[in-house]
Amino acid sequence: MGQTHKGAGNMVIVIVDDDGSFRNSIRRLVQSFGYGTMAFKSARQFLASESSRSCACLILDVHMPHIDGFQVAEQVLLRNCKLPIILQSGNVTESDIQRAQALRVLLLQKPVHPEKLQNTLKRLCRHIRKKKEPRPRRALPIRPARRRSVRVVGE
Repeated sequence: MGQTHKGAGNMVIVIVDDDGSFRNSIRRLVQSFGYGTMAFKSARQFLASESSRSCACLILDVHMPHIDGFQVAEQVLLRNCKLPIILQSGNVTESDIQRAQALRVLLLQKPVHPEKLQNTLKRLCRHIRKKKEPRPRRALPIRPARRRSVRVVGE
């Protein structure tokens, strides 16, 4: 089961990385930005959970055993096509860039600069928040009903 940590807001960022030290450092960094986090040590563990349905954003390692980050992204996008996904890799290849573009997900080179990650999460979560917030309804003015005259044609 993943580790859950509440943040200041109600936005939860899910982190999936098989490298424990990197996973924990990203988790702490994301928490320092004010987000809640949920961390998983494997793609299988994450996919077995229902976390993709309730999180604001998903941060995935590209190179993980058994199932890579691209395969996880494909499965998640089938369930929740609106979920923003950030893939991270220490060794980004041209093939990785093409796959990320095809999936319409972000691909960042490890190590990610903290400010770049913070700005990326802010932008993605602002987009999510706008979709979730109900728009205020305006009261429409009441207009008197129009009188319509009925003409009978052909009599």
